[in-house]
Amino acid sequence: MEFTHSGVHPFAIASLAVEAIFALKVLCLACSYGQLIKQKVRNAAAALGRFASQPYISRRSAEEKIRFEEVLQLRVQMIPFYMVCCVVMSHLGLMTGLFHVAWDGWMQPGGYWTSLALCVVNMTYLFNPRVVSKPTMNLWYVLHMTFGALYLAPWSIAPAQTFNASLAVLALIRLPAILLASTPLLVVGCNLGVSALLVVRTMSETWAPPACNILQPALTLLCGEVLGLALTTSSAFLLNGLLHHKVKRDTRHKNTTTQLVAASSLLSITCDAVVELDADLRITKDSPQLTTMLLRDRAGATVKGMMFTDLMPTEDEAERAYEILSGRSCTETAAGREEGIYANAFHTRLVDSCSSKFRTEVFQVAYSQVDGQVHHLIGLRDFTDQTALAGEKAVDAKEGCVSSTIDEFPWEPAQDRSHGRERSESEEMSVDDTVFLYVDMQRWRVTAASLTVAYMSGKDLGELFSENGLKLLQHIWEEATGEQEDLMYPLHQLKVHCGDGQYAKISGRVEVAKAQTGEICLLLYFKPTRHILRSYCPPSPADAASASMSVVSVSEDAPVVHHSL
Repeated sequence: MEFTHSGVHPFAIASLAVEAIFALKVLCLACSYGQLIKQKVRNAAAALGRFASQPYISRRSAEEKIRFEEVLQLRVQMIPFYMVCCVVMSHLGLMTGLFHVAWDGWMQPGGYWTSLALCVVNMTYLFNPRVVSKPTMNLWYVLHMTFGALYLAPWSIAPAQTFNASLAVLALIRLPAILLASTPLLVVGCNLGVSALLVVRTMSETWAPPACNILQPALTLLCGEVLGLALTTSSAFLLNGLLHHKVKRDTRHKNTTTQLVAASSLLSITCDAVVELDADLRITKDSPQLTTMLLRDRAGATVKGMMFTDLMPTEDEAERAYEILSGRSCTETAAGREEGIYANAFHTRLVDSCSSKFRTEVFQVAYSQVDGQVHHLIGLRDFTDQTALAGEKAVDAKEGCVSSTIDEFPWEPAQDRSHGRERSESEEMSVDDTVFLYVDMQRWRVTAASLTVAYMSGKDLGELFSENGLKLLQHIWEEATGEQEDLMYPLHQLKVHCGDGQYAKISGRVEVAKAQTGEICLLLYFKPTRHILRSYCPPSPADAASASMSVVSVSEDAPVVHHSL
């Protein structure tokens, strides 16, 4: 190969070297990411197939129609900026045409009149902006593309300047105008018309003097048009996809906000306090309800910025709550996840400003914000004297999730809450439905019992209660020793052995009693189940008359307790 200029030979060698390096790198990438590239191609083909198979707007679902309307609204919001740019650029084009008319006149007369017409049409927007609206967007797109085709027509531009004119139309009309097209199919159709016009011109007109190779200018124009068509259509599809993605993201954000507001409203009704925690489990906003709950409702008191786990009495409970709230325990899959939101419930204890501990039911709603940070909406409910709302759905009721179970949860005395929480009437136990057991913790046995459960009297505690139940009673007795009398402890789902390897769960309360010897004992009040009553035989009328008190006592230390059946 011979070169007419001396500097061309080094340039050719350097260019070939760069192209060889580029081809080698592309080949390496294709080999390394072959599967990924195939997957991306399949995804793109599937996306195009889904777009092509989309039903007409009248046959779409209500959700798709709403999304389509929101995408159109986003396009409408961009119309003012686009139209102002069109007005400015059309006037600059008109001034450029006037300059060339006076000096060289490289455009055909039709080109100057096309510039004038386009300038007048765009100026209508300045006098009445409503002419470009949602119903007329597609009409204006077709109108601008028509002017672009007129610029490339034989009566507007000579063959020698067609390539330059096509680049100008691509940059100033064809690419910006995709903002007005409601669907990429309209962009494809209009641009195929422009491409057909240029193909017809290349086949029917003379593009160079006879001394030159006439295929070179035509081939250059066709190659440029193919690239321009690909760039315009791909930009239209990309813009449409981005707008739909934005609408979906905004819709998801609105749904998340609505769900959080609903969750917050529900928690406000069912809980004593509702707070929001950040990713570090710090309270983000002050909560008057929580300060009242913690007896900190004094001037200047605030809980903002505090670690939620600092409100718990022991490190073990704080660590356990941290694991549950951060999703590190098996409770992460306890509730269904959708839109980055998941719910949870568990039981723990909080401590107030008087160092009193009280049982608290925690309802958690975890969600991700726009910045990706996880926040927690927390509802707190004091259920010291009430039944837990979560029931079996709480973490404590799920086997294997945490080390603590319901039976071994350390219940706190109701009298310790100095701000006077009262039992609801629905939770008060009817005397006629309840029985009691007198438990001697030093001798580790039941020393007295109501008549309906008289068979329990005299039995060792190990024969009646599960291991966790024994730990609970031992915990209550140790805390009550040396304290004031008649302290009451709520009792929930305590397992009682019914024989044959079966257990029944009882709920009620435990009261602290003092015997004549001064020993601290426990009185268990509960509602017996069918399994517990199975060993009870109704007494004869004579026995019933002689047993006005339904108490069977086997110990002189047992206090005298009147309890009607």
